[in-house]
Amino acid sequence: MTITTYFLYLAAVALLVLSPGPTMLTCMTTAVNHGPRKALASASGSVSAVLGVMLLSALGLGALLAASEVAFTVAKVIGAAYLIWLGIKTFRSNAAALQGQRRGD
Repeated sequence: MTITTYFLYLAAVALLVLSPGPTMLTCMTTAVNHGPRKALASASGSVSAVLGVMLLSALGLGALLAASEVAFTVAKVIGAAYLIWLGIKTFRSNAAALQGQRRGD
C-alpha cells in the first residue's frame, strides 16, 4: 500500500467516525445521561475500536476474509455468538431489571 492510498483510507475512516451515526449517538446519549466524563470514556472507546479495525485491515485481515469463504464464515459466526452473549448478559443484568421496575412494568 502506498502512502497516498493509506492517507486516503485514513481520511475516509476519519470522515466515517466524525459523521453522525451510531457511534456519535452513543457518545451523545452517554453525555446527556451520565455527564462529560463518561462521554469522554465512551468516545475514547469508539475511537480505539475504529483504530483496532484499521489496524486489522492494514495487517491484511480484510484481504484474508475476501479470499477465504471459510474464514469469513468463521468470523461471522464468532461475531454473532458474541452479540448473542452480550444480549443475554444485558437481559440478565441488574440494570435491566431495575429499569423495568422504574417504569412500572
